[in-house]
Amino acid sequence: ICKKLFLFIYSVRNGTYKNLRRQFIQNGMKPRVHGNTGRIPCNALSVKGIKNVVAFLEMYTEDYAYLRRYLDIKPMTDL
Repeated sequence: ICKKLFLFIYSVRNGTYKNLRRQFIQNGMKPRVHGNTGRIPCNALSVKGIKNVVAFLEMYTEDYAYLRRYLDIKPMTDL
């Protein structure tokens, strides 16, 4: 099978093919690992921040959600 047909069948562009080929030549049949593996995102919330958001949403729904009376919604206290 020729390279052009291979790229067409698998919907791979030439640059992606070159990157995959270089990865294979350097590392063999190991899976590719993303560069951000193990890093925490800069916009991640702490556990305390998540609990504050959940508490706010629960208070908001208690004050403003009229559907709560008609639906069987239990508060989230397991966090």
